[in-house]
Amino acid sequence: MKEVFEIKGYWFLPNDQDNRVAGTLYFVPNESITLELIGSFHFSEDHLISVFNHDSEPLTIIHGESSDAKPITLINCNSYGSLNFDCSFAMQKFSVQYVLKGLHINSISDDVFAEISVRLPLLTAWVNSYRIEYSIPFKNDRANGFELSYNLDNINLIPVQIDKNLNLELEFTCSPPGTAYEEELIVKQAYQLNIRSKKATSFLKLLQKASRFNIFLSLGTLNTIFYESISL
Repeated sequence: MKEVFEIKGYWFLPNDQDNRVAGTLYFVPNESITLELIGSFHFSEDHLISVFNHDSEPLTIIHGESSDAKPITLINCNSYGSLNFDCSFAMQKFSVQYVLKGLHINSISDDVFAEISVRLPLLTAWVNSYRIEYSIPFKNDRANGFELSYNLDNINLIPVQIDKNLNLELEFTCSPPGTAYEEELIVKQAYQLNIRSKKATSFLKLLQKASRFNIFLSLGTLNTIFYESISL
């Protein structure tokens, strides 16, 4: 995900769904994911002091319901913040490692997924196989326009079997312009990494496999590579 975004909603723990706290999730690509609560999941003085002293235990999962009624799961959340004695409520902040939009899971080890798709920068350049055909026809020794074409029958798949349950695939994707009635037409082509499981498996296991490929690609391109997006 390349775009900055924020999600306003109610946030709660999987084992305490009635204790919902209003707050906003802030996402800055390749920099930070922060949940800011107007209130706190825990109201004891000892807990607030532990947050202030950076001694609080991390929360593996936080659930959310966005303002447009979409379920959100936050993974690997570490609490931090400051004590504000001038107001009647606490402010609590969490740094978050991963955001899953559109579903709730209770554990990163829940076997509920069959596939993970990952966009990685430099993957397309590393594969170096482009499927959009671009040509400039000539007439009377002069350029006579240009032609740009793409056929789904010409899609390029690079499959690899990881083990008896998992298959890896590099898939070419293409997004055409929304309409021809624009001054600037943008066509994007890219490869994405797909890992498919023959049986339901966990987000953690699928992410571990994707991370191994990420490390391989980082070594192959001599660059530090971050995920652009992860889809399940």
